[in-house]
Amino acid sequence: MSKKLKKSILSLLMAGMLLLSFGCTRQPETEKPVETPTPAVTSTPTISPTPTLTPTPTLSPTPTNSPTPTPFPADTAQVETHTIDELKSMPEMNFPGFSKQITERPLLVLLMDYRNSELEYTEEAEKAWSDYIFGTGTMEDGTASVNDYFMEVSGGKFRFAPVLLGDNTTGVYTFHLDKKYTDAQGLHSEYPFFEFNYDTAKCISKLAKQGLNLDDFACKGINKKNYVKILMEYFDWTANGRESGYYETGGILCVFPNYNWEKVDFTPISDKFDKYTLYAHINETSSFGTICHELTHLMGAYDIYQYGNYYNDLMAAGANIRDTEYNVTHVNPYYNLLYGWCDADVWKGDGTYRLYAAETGEYRPLLIPTEDPNQYFLIEYRTAKGFDTELMYSYDYPAGNGVTVWRVDQTAMNKKREAEETRMGVSMEGVFQNPGQTYFLRYYADFKNPKVLDMKEAGLQVTVKSVDEAGTAVIEVKGY
Repeated sequence: MSKKLKKSILSLLMAGMLLLSFGCTRQPETEKPVETPTPAVTSTPTISPTPTLTPTPTLSPTPTNSPTPTPFPADTAQVETHTIDELKSMPEMNFPGFSKQITERPLLVLLMDYRNSELEYTEEAEKAWSDYIFGTGTMEDGTASVNDYFMEVSGGKFRFAPVLLGDNTTGVYTFHLDKKYTDAQGLHSEYPFFEFNYDTAKCISKLAKQGLNLDDFACKGINKKNYVKILMEYFDWTANGRESGYYETGGILCVFPNYNWEKVDFTPISDKFDKYTLYAHINETSSFGTICHELTHLMGAYDIYQYGNYYNDLMAAGANIRDTEYNVTHVNPYYNLLYGWCDADVWKGDGTYRLYAAETGEYRPLLIPTEDPNQYFLIEYRTAKGFDTELMYSYDYPAGNGVTVWRVDQTAMNKKREAEETRMGVSMEGVFQNPGQTYFLRYYADFKNPKVLDMKEAGLQVTVKSVDEAGTAVIEVKGY
């Protein structure tokens, strides 16, 4: 690679402003988007080769087994450890019908090169993007990839695989479009507040002629007759009101010039406009955290920042925690559990409980049910290690490493979020780092109406007994 090319690309990565720090679907004209612009970070890929994964573009690789739990000591309460499938069958708690994400998932990456693109689109750029997404490396030397993030968060159960066609060895495909890209690119003439990405459809159709199987990426049940209706309804989808099958297809990630919002949206994937899917739209300058955030949307995750901004969650403010290379934290335990990336220990009464951080290989949140099957608590232990390293710093939003208490309210997540008028669906209640700190659990008093904000005591207090750097915390849960 020439020094001139490297200098050109690196200067691009240092320049520009992100249109938003993390984002999802575009809102209708009648609604104000929740995202606000933040400065770009310098975490777009650099052209420094790192080892790549052995390509295995398959929809059903063998999942990694969950680690065997360490036996609890005699002074620790006995718990029942359950998988998400087992938890869904229990009447005392309700979970949505999400698809687990425990297979290697194909990801098709398109670099969309327009006349006004800033990045120099070469084979070296394709290799750089491939390394950045599919490669393996370390945070210490700046070579860690998006796949490294998902492998860490999922406990080794999930990663993306490049889609290889013909003699392509990267899984990244460049398309040179002889026109300018604008902030109104691809807007539907009748529905100007959402993007109907014709360019993507035409480019993917070209790949179909090279052997790409469009059915591996198409969402079932969506066609050119009902597409607009479904896309319109997408604006009103609730956190749990989504078709599980939409998140079981191969994934598509498109890199565009820095003019539009980063988001996940529907797009046609055929120039016949008979096949559609959800795709992740990112920009040339998108940060590492933003890319991980948008790809997690492709698994069905909701924007938790609509409920509250917490740096302890990728789907809230954890996609833009600081202006650093790896501006990211782990995903909340709710999605971690739903995706099958961890099991849960279910509380069975007063006693002392052990929590294990991710680096132990035994991460399992403690799940505490309430009288309402739609409301329960998830308590986890987070250490400032790996992609959670940023938790050791202080921020404007709630953050920190330690015993972390989350409250889940499925009633709220089954309804459309309406600013402060609707209850918190997933709420980080606090982070407790020091022995002796106590938290009294509270949840919503009305079990049916998500607009009733009154709280009631759960009659349980959580006290931190000990925490250590080895990744183990001990808490006491008892009634009062």
